[in-house]
Amino acid sequence: MTSNAHAGVSATNDSGGFGVWARGKTGVYGTSPGGVGVWGSTVVPNTLADDGDGVLGEGKNGVHGRSKSKTDSGVWGENTSSFGGTGVAGSSNVGSGVTGSSNGGTGVAGNSVRGFGVTGVSQNGYGGQFTGGFAPLHLTPGATTGHPTSGTHEMGEFYVDSAGVLFYNLSAGTPGNWKIVHLV
Repeated sequence: MTSNAHAGVSATNDSGGFGVWARGKTGVYGTSPGGVGVWGSTVVPNTLADDGDGVLGEGKNGVHGRSKSKTDSGVWGENTSSFGGTGVAGSSNVGSGVTGSSNGGTGVAGNSVRGFGVTGVSQNGYGGQFTGGFAPLHLTPGATTGHPTSGTHEMGEFYVDSAGVLFYNLSAGTPGNWKIVHLV
């Protein structure tokens, strides 16, 4: 089916079933030059009501994303709420909620304008664990010598200056209470 203005295929089920159900090696295939190949939405038209998953994938890999672009992602998530939220979330009953791997780049990358780039939390274990062939952890040195002298800092922060000196912050404040970590 072809359409120049609207959907090539449109299906609605208002009684709780599937709008579209397909079975095959590729159940649903969509392509759109410059647009969205397959779109799923649970937003009720003309309202802000949203009840359910826009797209649910189930199988060996529930969702598989692939990109040939050097600057884009295989899977990308976005949360447009003005109250905060999560772009991509993962959960698992036993294994890893989210796993990343790379043969030459970064396995998992985090970037934030205001908050934490990456956060790890565990109720009964470690918040973070790092293992590396060169070293388990690398702190990128700052641009100047000495500890931070401005900004509000939290107790427990580590900082490496441009000379490689490691500092630890003993108390929250502006700029905090920084002490040199003496290495033996």
